[in-house]
Amino acid sequence: MNLTSQKYGTILLVILGVLVVTESAQSANFNWLSFSPGRYFTDTDWEMMTQAANEALNTGDEGQVFAWSNPATGHSGSVSPGPVNGDSGENCRSLDITNHAKGLTANGTQRLCRQPNGEWKLAP
Repeated sequence: MNLTSQKYGTILLVILGVLVVTESAQSANFNWLSFSPGRYFTDTDWEMMTQAANEALNTGDEGQVFAWSNPATGHSGSVSPGPVNGDSGENCRSLDITNHAKGLTANGTQRLCRQPNGEWKLAP
């Protein structure tokens, strides 16, 4: 795991796990991840994306778009939360994610559940 992922916590790891290149992914023959926008993100890009994701998950209405853009790098993206629902009383929701960098675009949807400590983690 790279230092950027560790720095920005669980939400970043969960949401962007499929969009970020890591050494373990490369060694596991996931070379297609080399063409992900996340590979080119700066620390500031990660901070902006993470802030948008947290705001969307914590306060966003279903379908509301939370965009971010870093004029210094030209990288951008958006996140959009789904409805709040859950199994066994959990507070869960889906999150649609789109990121752009260096002419690349990646889209994905993750289902996350809020933990008792307030962190969002990938739903089982």
